[in-house]
Amino acid sequence: MSDIADDDEVTRAHALAKIGRQLGADELARSEALWKDAVAARAGSAAREVLDLAYGDHPRQRLDLYAPDAAPPARGGRPIVLFVPGGGFTGGDKRKPGSPFNGNVGRWAAMQGWVGIVMNYRLAPEFAWPSAAEDLGDALAWVQQHAFAHGGDPARLVLVGHSAGAAHVASYLAHRAPRGHRRLGARAAVLLSGIYDIPAMGDRPSVRSYYGDDARMHGERSCVVGLCEQDLPLFVAVAAEDPDGFHAQALTLLTHLQVRRGRLPDFMVVQAHNHYTETLHLGSGTGELSPALARFIRRHTDGPRARA
Repeated sequence: MSDIADDDEVTRAHALAKIGRQLGADELARSEALWKDAVAARAGSAAREVLDLAYGDHPRQRLDLYAPDAAPPARGGRPIVLFVPGGGFTGGDKRKPGSPFNGNVGRWAAMQGWVGIVMNYRLAPEFAWPSAAEDLGDALAWVQQHAFAHGGDPARLVLVGHSAGAAHVASYLAHRAPRGHRRLGARAAVLLSGIYDIPAMGDRPSVRSYYGDDARMHGERSCVVGLCEQDLPLFVAVAAEDPDGFHAQALTLLTHLQVRRGRLPDFMVVQAHNHYTETLHLGSGTGELSPALARFIRRHTDGPRARA
């Protein structure tokens, strides 16, 4: 049963407070119930969906594509938002039967006039670090080859990751492209409630299942230093009701970025949201994150190509 009777923001806030800041299956289900109706009501705004496109041989190497029904611009294609969802490194899916999530992020991109792509990737413990970063590299290679056929411009691509997905985006960007991939171009990246400093959260079973039980390896598998050594524009965010560890992760990354680059990246604390609803609400037409993300993405996909 839903924690709310309608979409009133005050009622949602009370329901969110009852859920608390912990992570778990019950908290996820209750968080989804807060936004399912509001997001599903606008799900038809993305008129064209192409599902389960293969970017590799493994069954998890699939992606869904969402695009506006209108023809793309005469010169070139539309900007592309490639979303890497979370799932605690061991779970998660790009699309849930009977649910608008996580496809809501792809539909949200299509509502902005862009091509939205939501990808799956191989999961721990069967596939450990750096398998998901390798999969992201393969998905980007697929985009380079096939995006124009779907109205997208691969030269105007922004990576977006949430939770474990943000960790995978950060890993792809921070480390030398795994398995000999050249680092395929993105104009910017959005990191939502991710893990970047692995030793700080290395005691969590889900983190160890992906990054390994040998704590001596966690430092070199972290992303903070590598992210600071390149100048890709970043948008970093956490939810106000995230567990404390995610706030600490963001602060660590922000501090290092400021020292290395001499300035802070775009940063936001997403008020009135928890770890799950931070992305679950996208596409509902409400909240402060959507317009902030849209401004950031437009800033880095309009005009001449930015350095990557």
